[in-house]
Amino acid sequence: MPHTPEPWTIRYDFNVFGYKDRLVANCGGRTSSAEIDGGHNENIANARLVAAAPRMLAALRKAESLLIYFAADMGSMDPGVEKAIQACHFAIRDASEQE
Repeated sequence: MPHTPEPWTIRYDFNVFGYKDRLVANCGGRTSSAEIDGGHNENIANARLVAAAPRMLAALRKAESLLIYFAADMGSMDPGVEKAIQACHFAIRDASEQE
């Protein structure tokens, strides 16, 4: 199953909502203790990261495609480029395994 459609937005500091106001993630807030979950600023940072995830996944897919294209165009695979392609591939797989 694909992830909740975009846009993903942050509301109430810690909650990430997707398409049609579907709650995607609660990254802290009133129900958790600052001593346990890292505090207010960390919760906000986590919510920002989660909210950016669909755009980052799309960018990673484009980067992987471009790296593959340029590697093929060069006629050889630089070890650094190969590692970058593999890193993109595994991150995309991990993020979309259920899709």
